[in-house]
Amino acid sequence: ENLFKIAYRSATDDYVIRSMLNNEIFITPSLSNNAPVARKLTVSGASATDANVPTNYAWKITSTGDGYDYIWQEENGVKYYIRSVYDSGDNHTLVYTTNPNDTGTKWAFCEYTGSAIDGVVESTQCNLVLLNTTADYDAYMYSSTVGRNGPIIYSVSERDYSPTTKATIDSSTGVLTPVSGGIVRVKWTYNGSPWVWSRLVTINFEDGIVHTLRNISQDKLMLPLYSSPNSLIAVATYNYNSTMMMWKFEYEGNGFYKIKNDITGYYLTAPSSNTDGSRIVQIQNPVTDNSLWHFEQTDDGYYIIQSKNQYDRTTTTPLYLTVVNNSVVQSSSTAAYKWDVKALRMTYNVMYDQALVDRFGASGYMDVLHNSYSLSSTGKSVASVYKENFGISVQVIYTSTVYESLPYADNCEHKEDINQICLDCKGEGNEDDYTECGMGLHHKSEISILSEMEGTALYNSTYISILFTGYNACHQNDVIGHVSQPKGHGWSFLGYNKIVIISKTFLDLIGNDVENKSYDRLISTIAHETLHCLNADHCGEGCIMGDMQGKVHANLPMCETCRSVANNNKLKLYNHD
Repeated sequence: ENLFKIAYRSATDDYVIRSMLNNEIFITPSLSNNAPVARKLTVSGASATDANVPTNYAWKITSTGDGYDYIWQEENGVKYYIRSVYDSGDNHTLVYTTNPNDTGTKWAFCEYTGSAIDGVVESTQCNLVLLNTTADYDAYMYSSTVGRNGPIIYSVSERDYSPTTKATIDSSTGVLTPVSGGIVRVKWTYNGSPWVWSRLVTINFEDGIVHTLRNISQDKLMLPLYSSPNSLIAVATYNYNSTMMMWKFEYEGNGFYKIKNDITGYYLTAPSSNTDGSRIVQIQNPVTDNSLWHFEQTDDGYYIIQSKNQYDRTTTTPLYLTVVNNSVVQSSSTAAYKWDVKALRMTYNVMYDQALVDRFGASGYMDVLHNSYSLSSTGKSVASVYKENFGISVQVIYTSTVYESLPYADNCEHKEDINQICLDCKGEGNEDDYTECGMGLHHKSEISILSEMEGTALYNSTYISILFTGYNACHQNDVIGHVSQPKGHGWSFLGYNKIVIISKTFLDLIGNDVENKSYDRLISTIAHETLHCLNADHCGEGCIMGDMQGKVHANLPMCETCRSVANNNKLKLYNHD
């Protein structure tokens, strides 16, 4: 806040002063205020530039003769100098004076010589937008480079920065107009900027994604009492085993949705009467306006839900979806009519160790991490397989610091050699390799590296930690004994929130055949190990959960058994953001 941008204009022999908090803010003269003021300026409907700022909004800066400068502006032949006066305590106020000899009229300019500063600040922060509404993503910028003053340029894309048809945005105002459900990336930049800033925005409700409906007043989730048609609807405390607490939204146009239970397949329906307090049910064949629902977002980010029948009524006592004694009813009461609508999300916290950096180089390891969540050769991805099979929305967060994996943490003698297997380098055991590997004495064994990672049961987690290590690893196999070059490519514990992906998984990426490098092995391994987190175990052939044995499942196939197990456990992801 103590920095200003000052641009000299030789044509008019004056200076334009801008705030560094927001480069679109000019510090301009104002005789009516008897002081300088901060304001935005437009010329011909566009943000003013240094060159076209009118002279009555610019300043003269001249020497005082003793090493300082005056800042002044002339009007009607009178010069008005900027003066700093004490207000109270250490506070200062800027005012005008016509006497250059007054105390506080002399100024010293100190040039900023630090690193270049560039940034964007969002005026509003909105992660969620409803269909048939708009959202304003207004932002402002700052830059220490003179002449680089904006304005902000707005754009929208898919989350991977590819073009999108899910929303449009006004490039000059930042007003976003949703077109269809999903996740988009709202982006900000400005001419000359070295960066693009962005925010992921969910347009509710993402097609095919499971949601939970939590009543705010009761802090309980909506579910049918039974799995049969015409079952009454209630609310209950979150329980990761209560799979009927999950719902999907089917957009029907004009701002209305069908709400389908993810497990029963039946639809939320209001009674046809306008009776206050009547119960909500689930039905098999939704054909009336009572099975269409409208969501209105409240100022605190929650939703008021009405059936179309009630939304279209002209009445002073509309009925809302609300809760009375744990029963979901339609009522005019506003005591418990707000709902939190939350997508079921699986968040990966992606980590890497120094061995991965050493294996792929400082300019290559991040490509490995990002491409591991991209498309396989058949157009599949970790995100697509979990959306298609389970209605889970995948979010990937990349850590910015190197993780200290076990060989580093325990000072393994072979920590600098990424290809060398560790076989009890500290001589702490007197058993065979198989036994010592199980005892955790092999620093580079899959299970030792995984065990060292912090983790918890999936239902207690807020993310899945996934470590990419560049080390070769050994493995304790119950059938064939100790394996120094295991055919498995990742390791995880059933029902827990941590995964380790080891060096052998990168087989297709290592070597000289750059053009034919494939991420299929990595992508299928991540999808496989994640299903272990959801309690799915190994199964037969034809499924990604079949014993991998060096195979690559580019199509990411899944059998009904594994799909069923994971579906029964996916609500354990409820706390992921």
